[in-house]
Amino acid sequence: MDAALAGALSRSGRIVDLAYAAIVHQLGLTQRFFPQGFGRLDLIDFHEDVKQFQSWPPPHFAQQLPWKKLVEDSYGGQGYKVFKASFRTPCQGRVYDALPPESRTAHAMLILPDRPAEGSPCVVHLAATGDHGYTRRTHLGLPLVQQGIATLALESPYYGERKPHYQQGAKLLHVSDLLLLGRATIEESLLLLHWLRQSGHERLGMCGLSMGGVHANMVASLYPGPVALTPLLAPRSAAGAYCSGALYHATAWQQIVQDLQRQEEKVLAAMRHAGRGSELMARARWWADLAGVEQRAAAAAAWRDEARASAAAAMAATREVQAAQHASAVQAASRADADAGQAAAAAGAAGGAQPQRPAPAHAAASNGGGGGGDGGSGGGGAGPGSTAWQWQAVGRWAARVSSEMRTQIGQVELLQRGHQHEAAVLRLRQVLETYTDVTRFPKPQRSDATVIVGAAQDAYVAPQSILELQQHLTGSEVRWVPGGHVTSFLLHHRSFRQAIVDSLARLAEPPSLGAAAS
Repeated sequence: MDAALAGALSRSGRIVDLAYAAIVHQLGLTQRFFPQGFGRLDLIDFHEDVKQFQSWPPPHFAQQLPWKKLVEDSYGGQGYKVFKASFRTPCQGRVYDALPPESRTAHAMLILPDRPAEGSPCVVHLAATGDHGYTRRTHLGLPLVQQGIATLALESPYYGERKPHYQQGAKLLHVSDLLLLGRATIEESLLLLHWLRQSGHERLGMCGLSMGGVHANMVASLYPGPVALTPLLAPRSAAGAYCSGALYHATAWQQIVQDLQRQEEKVLAAMRHAGRGSELMARARWWADLAGVEQRAAAAAAWRDEARASAAAAMAATREVQAAQHASAVQAASRADADAGQAAAAAGAAGGAQPQRPAPAHAAASNGGGGGGDGGSGGGGAGPGSTAWQWQAVGRWAARVSSEMRTQIGQVELLQRGHQHEAAVLRLRQVLETYTDVTRFPKPQRSDATVIVGAAQDAYVAPQSILELQQHLTGSEVRWVPGGHVTSFLLHHRSFRQAIVDSLARLAEPPSLGAAAS
């Protein structure tokens, strides 16, 4: 990225975020979040969660997962294989019953390098808000095969193949749906980490963008062993984004006001119960020390520094295009597999013989153009959009934002609320702070193996929230990239990947004194 573009993003990243929020949310092009109010907050019970994870592994965790190979290819001279698994969510009881039927089956994509690095490192990538499919995360993680790092992407409940038929895009109907999404994602991620450890992956990591970073933090907190953590553009809690950030105008405040009038006592009772439970969880130290076995990984291999010369930068841009193409191929293979399964189910329902499911061919996936990342703030597929001239066009567009547009989005930036909404905004903030504040969870065993990446001009995640997260994670590091939430995801993949690499490398080092004491 040239200096002129970096400067333009640094000055206009927040404006791009607000313009995107205004166009997508304020113009009524999509449904708003939570149009049916709070829902059932009592479905999330931290008291029960503390009991459930006191023994490891939980007895209901599956020991094997049904992986099926989809793609075999090479990237940058390093061979890799792509596998997909579909399995019943490990969630039980009230959580399982509350999930939509489509969300009760989990789906995950695994990218394994043919020549893994020492300790067979693997990073679990969790989805951001609106991240349907795997394209964004495979675009981010697939180039890491060059350094021997595997990627495992989990499809979140309510998204992609798990989206309920009645839901419009990523707009959840209830506040409790957001909490259920997080609760299921956490338990499914713990299952995947357990499976990875049992399969010989000794160095494990959690990564997520935005909302996915919040969930990754919670998973690292609950996993009974050392795990690297890389929250990307992720806040301390979800409260800021919905109640004082750019998603404020994506929220159905009128319906939340009405629902609060109907069931405020139930909301308050659920918050009181959850608050007591989260205090127990924050004090819990129930994990067995899996690091009691000697640290097997010696010093991590010396990772290559970021390219300094313009020739290396040009090569990196080319790699981004290739990564997007490979990610599209992986997503197309996943879609072909899902379509074949639906066709087989339909044939069986009609009484016909079950057809043999065709093996997805990489060539067909590549030609299918499966862009994949349906909706959200920036797709994983780059294609021609990764060329230098198009990045420059983005910078010029951002720099030319007119005073008229600034006036139109002024309401978003100033966040001027009517008096009738103030109580609802305060109550939703309290709910989200109670249920999604990562500081209410235990600290990860290796909080010093955390590299946080924040955007300097982020209108969705306040810099103060990033710093509060760093303060909670003893020994962690914060790195800042220029631009806002949207532009940072589009343009800073290399910085994100380097943060993943560096957090994994820290697992090979002795824990810092502060992290060990915490």
